[in-house]
Amino acid sequence: MIRTIIVDDEELSLLALKKKLSVFPDVKIVRSYTSHENILRDLKTESIDAIFLDIEMKDINGIELAQEILTSYPSTQIVFVSGHTNYAVNAFELDSIDYLLKPVTAKRLEKTIARMQKHIKSQHGAELNKTKPSLNIYCFGELHVYFDDKPLRFKTAKAKELFAFLTANMGK
Repeated sequence: MIRTIIVDDEELSLLALKKKLSVFPDVKIVRSYTSHENILRDLKTESIDAIFLDIEMKDINGIELAQEILTSYPSTQIVFVSGHTNYAVNAFELDSIDYLLKPVTAKRLEKTIARMQKHIKSQHGAELNKTKPSLNIYCFGELHVYFDDKPLRFKTAKAKELFAFLTANMGK
């Protein structure tokens, strides 16, 4: 599930994007905003994976807002939604996941969602690999033990024998 918020100062554009995103079962719109005022405060309490962000808004430029957000929440994916192509280079310099031109089509949005899902899966996979150390025990022939793909060395043969005994009798 991709938890997302939408930020656009134009109410009609916001509603149109909301409607198009509601078609995707893997996307949950947590909140939508027509101004930037409460976004940073709300991000402290909500777990958000992605933000659909308009660039040209009345109070603030979307690029500046994205920089503020990414400073505090660097793993948040930013999808810029704009009617102008001249900000695309700036957007990708911030490592945004995508840049959508208004009016957003369903086909183009589908590509963006697929890209976001791929990015989230790779992030979660990397986190799982970092947090879970692996222990591999091979006991056919001679006993070999690997911890995080590095061979485990025993100080004495007796310690190795005791480890093998305890492993063989685990749960008994």
